[in-house]
Amino acid sequence: MSYLSEVLADNPTHYWRLADPPGGIANDIGSLLPQPLWLAPNPSFGTLGNSGPNSDGGSAVFAASNTLGSVKALHAAMPISVDWVLWWPGLESPGVQRFPWGWNDNVAGPFHNILNTGIPAFNFGTGASVPAAVLTDQRWHHFGFTYNGPAALTFNYYIDGVLQPVGATAAQAAFDGKLTLGQRVAAGASFVGAFSEFAVYNSVLSGARIAAHSAALSSTTAPPVSQAYGGLTGAGTAGVYTDLLQQILQSVRSVY
Repeated sequence: MSYLSEVLADNPTHYWRLADPPGGIANDIGSLLPQPLWLAPNPSFGTLGNSGPNSDGGSAVFAASNTLGSVKALHAAMPISVDWVLWWPGLESPGVQRFPWGWNDNVAGPFHNILNTGIPAFNFGTGASVPAAVLTDQRWHHFGFTYNGPAALTFNYYIDGVLQPVGATAAQAAFDGKLTLGQRVAAGASFVGAFSEFAVYNSVLSGARIAAHSAALSSTTAPPVSQAYGGLTGAGTAGVYTDLLQQILQSVRSVY
């Protein structure tokens, strides 16, 4: 199955493929009322219209000190899962920490942070996951985060389909607030590279499903190329909605 098909099979509530043409809007093709990501008019804040980790998708490319956009007051019910894909160029200056995305922009997280050593850590509440290995340069990496709610106070973090160690139990963190891709404003740091396939689910995806998403990436070593995005026509398998049809169905849901 294609990556698009694998993700849609798990019914994401929000799904920004970032396969949009160059311009100011990244469309949400999830199952809830769409929440577009608005791109700042300055191209230095990240550019759409680039190829991504999937032949039918795309990506947003970030220069230094930028943010793709944010969604204000995006509510997420518990339980929750999130997965996303990053191109790691390996061109960072030593001592610089980068933040691909964050929710609420506060110390409680959740937020994804790449340490100044190149290690892709993840923070949520009082918990943290700090894997031992750095990211491999010049390739796309798949990430996943799941949280089963305040009753158990635990979360899982995956890199390229593999479960990572979590160093502490996570206290509950609120999800009512701003979701920002490409930057964590409070930390004054952004992400350098390319961002793609960001999806939010109101369920806990199993490790097998996270691994299936990761395995479905079709172009993990192909760097992002401008004007070579897959677009919003999609390439789902038979019986699975394409991006365009998914948007039409969303419009119907929003009316009824």
